[in-house]
Formats: sequence, C-alpha cells, structure tokens
Amino acid sequence: MAKQEKATWIWDASTLRSSESLLLFFEQQHVTDVYVQIDPLVSDAVYEEFIRAAHNQSIRVHALDGAPDYTDEDLDGFLERVRLHDWDGIHLDIEPYLSDKWTEDQQLAVYRYEQVIKQAADSGFTLGADIPFWYDEIPSSSGGTLAEFVIDRTDYTVIMAYRDSAERILSAAKTELAWGRAAKKDVVIALETIENAEADGISFHGKSAEYFSEELNKVAAECDCQIAVHHAQSWQKLLHDEIKGGT
Repeated sequence: MAKQEKATWIWDASTLRSSESLLLFFEQQHVTDVYVQIDPLVSDAVYEEFIRAAHNQSIRVHALDGAPDYTDEDLDGFLERVRLHDWDGIHLDIEPYLSDKWTEDQQLAVYRYEQVIKQAADSGFTLGADIPFWYDEIPSSSGGTLAEFVIDRTDYTVIMAYRDSAERILSAAKTELAWGRAAKKDVVIALETIENAEADGISFHGKSAEYFSEELNKVAAECDCQIAVHHAQSWQKLLHDEIKGGT
C-alpha cells in the first residue's frame, strides 16, 4: 500500500458536529476507513453530513456498534437505523469476554456471539468485526477456533493486537494473518494509543510520535495489510502532544 492506508474508530459521535479538524487529520494520516459509533443522542442529520464530507475525501464510513452482552435484538435496532443512511458498511465491537455470561458459561456465550455475527453477515452490509488476537485459542461451537469463525464470516476482521512494539504486534497477529490469507479475507491489524490501558506494554500512549510511526510502518511493511489505530481522539492526542512538547 503506497500510502499505508489506515482506519480508526470514533467512539464519541458528538465530535461529528464539528468535524473539520478531524477530517483534516484523517487526510494527513491517509485514513481511508472510519468506524463511527451510532449514538441515540446524535441526530441523523449529523451523521448524514459527516458521511457526505468523508465521502468527498474518499473515506469509507462504517456504522459502529457493540457491547459485551450484545444480542440479536440489539443488532436489529442498529440495522434499522443504519439503513436510513449511506453507510459503507457495519462494524461490530462486541467483546463478549467482558460479560458475566463468559465467566458463567463460556461455551454458551461463544454460541450467542456467533449467532449475532451470522445475522450481521446476512444483513447485506459489508461487515467488519474487532477481535482480540487470542481468539485463535477459543473453540468455536461449529469447530475450529473463534478467530477462524469470525474471519470466515466477515468481509474484514480487525485484530486487536495491542502491544507496544512491531515485533510483539506481528507475533500476536501472525495466526490470524495466515488464516486471512488462506481464506482470501482482509485482516487489519489494530494498534492501541489510549491512556490507562489495561496493562503495561499494551498502548503507545506516552511513547514518542516518531517511535509510534516507526513501529506502525514496520507492521504495515511486514503484514502488507491495513493498519487501524484505536482510536481517533487518542491518536490525535499522541501526535499533538509530540508537537506541543517538541520531544
């Protein structure tokens, strides 16, 4: 990829009400895909205007939804609103392992998660999903692993390979990358930039922008895939702090 095309998440959809600086940042960073959370407090007009502006920059905009206890009813409500606008696809970040059900009965939680993925795959939208790299160790109810299940049924899968060096990121995602190539499915590697990550060695927060860029470029060169940066606001802050601090 000549310009190392990137993707990112917008969790706070209220920022779309004034998105000029955000779109400029996306242009500067060669962002071609944005996953935008659907917020009941944000009007359809705001989403419509952002989608229009993003499309003018050749940016694809994907409607984002998900929660640890996400159900097929939640998906139905999400799709009902998404169908009102010119989205380029849907993007699910469900993370069922954060739910009580996963602790109580992991097998059942996996099955319910798979049913939602199947339903989303049949929606008619381009489908992407975020998964942690360790899904290659979780059995699927249909045989194989949960990572294989998701990669097979989505149009692209984002691997949350959250580590703070290229070597560790590529090591974490290598199995999913191989499966994606075998299945001829797009696999995207995600990098973390948030503050207060769940453990040390997870996020690039606090690292220099130069180091972050170097490691991102190493990952992109090795995987020959799109890179997703989580998330837009923390990514901007990492680069802004670098400029402000001059470090």
